[in-house]
Amino acid sequence: MSAHPGAVEAALPAQTVARSIRIDAPVELIWAAVRDFGGHGAWMPGAGAGTEHLSWSGDANTPGTVRRFAAPGRPAFAERLNRIDDEAHELAYSIIESPFPIEHHEATIAVVADGDAAVASWTARFDADDATAAMLDGFMGTQAFAPGLAGLKGYTEQAGS
Repeated sequence: MSAHPGAVEAALPAQTVARSIRIDAPVELIWAAVRDFGGHGAWMPGAGAGTEHLSWSGDANTPGTVRRFAAPGRPAFAERLNRIDDEAHELAYSIIESPFPIEHHEATIAVVADGDAAVASWTARFDADDATAAMLDGFMGTQAFAPGLAGLKGYTEQAGS
């Protein structure tokens, strides 16, 4: 809210954080791991053992379900599953509770065929000021997306061999 009656607040700028990785495994195998919103602990570092799943609302793989969790040494988050598109191999979710000053967050994990392998990409779009976006590129991109994709690569390449 503005301190000046009648003033219009400026919208926060749209920001993007993205990472991708080539995985030497079939798209179907990678997609099976990604599409399991409740099973990310199998491949996502820090989301398995030691992660406190505070609560779930609904079935883990039904759009609208919310997962609340806190990884050791990290703040608590709530994420809502928005959609699972089996044809496009895309899963989208939104962070709906976090310690970060962001708005309109949506992240997409997509898997696209690349010959006998695939490229998995993880992209988040949200509204935030530039300083917050730079910090989140490090937090989301470097501390979550990159190791998550590396974990997905290791998990699916091992399962596919």
